[in-house]
Amino acid sequence: MRKFIIGTFSFFMLTVLSSFQTVKDSSCDSKALKEKSRKALDPYKYDSAKLTRITYRSKEFLREVEVPLFIGEKYRCVFNTETLSKGIVINVYNKDKDSRNRKLLFSTKDAPVTRTEHVWEHGHSTKIFVDYSVPAGDSATAPGCVLFMLGYK
Repeated sequence: MRKFIIGTFSFFMLTVLSSFQTVKDSSCDSKALKEKSRKALDPYKYDSAKLTRITYRSKEFLREVEVPLFIGEKYRCVFNTETLSKGIVINVYNKDKDSRNRKLLFSTKDAPVTRTEHVWEHGHSTKIFVDYSVPAGDSATAPGCVLFMLGYK
């Protein structure tokens, strides 16, 4: 009888955990997000994409992504935030968050809250630093992700 109870409990826990994984992965389907965002790259050629998962915390926090670029190329950056339950602010800088005298190159701070796709063109540096400023959330705030897609000309 004890083995039956342990087996049943184990099966139940496995089923519950696998259902949570399915929900998490379906909200951040990178393939579907890339297909939607690829149209915004035209006439630029696809270079790369980065999916950043966002899990809200009790305090606001910053997540930074470094993007290496080639001098002489012109780039288009596409940010897709449609899976996020709360809006975030995306800022792009020429230097990392620990550097002095860094310059803000692009920001979504003043963009409408309903906009889920942001497009920006750039072409004169070897690196850019993308900062995701994530607002505070609670346990009821569903996690999501941001797709960053890069194209070149």
